[in-house]
Amino acid sequence: MLVADRKMRPFQIKYKNIGEIRHGSPYNLADIVIIGTIKFSIEKNNSWQDKCSWSRDGNNVALVKWKHIKSEPGFIIIVINSHTGKQLHSNWIQGCCHKVRLRNDLTIYYETFTLISEQNGKKVYGLKSNEIKMATSKNKTL
Repeated sequence: MLVADRKMRPFQIKYKNIGEIRHGSPYNLADIVIIGTIKFSIEKNNSWQDKCSWSRDGNNVALVKWKHIKSEPGFIIIVINSHTGKQLHSNWIQGCCHKVRLRNDLTIYYETFTLISEQNGKKVYGLKSNEIKMATSKNKTL
């Protein structure tokens, strides 16, 4: 199975039809493939980014789904409980997900490539780090 810490997972996550979000971009669009028994349903179309993170205890997985608003790139993070299938959706995050890490307490650390500043019409892009606690009322639960 696809795990960094060698724990057994109830299902495996793979990506296929991987392609650049825009020509020359290091960020990808992909179809998601779930292998194994699951207790949830998700769209398998090409609106996924090829990044995910399992919590160390193996109870939850975070997936990154592209979501463009008014031609602005962005994404949401979906955390799925691997035993119950319960899903938590983050609010929309502007930019491209560069890194995502899920902790056991459902806190997600992520880095986003996004607009850092704009002065005199000159746009400066770079990486921003942030974290969100997914078990708060500000996030949507399915």
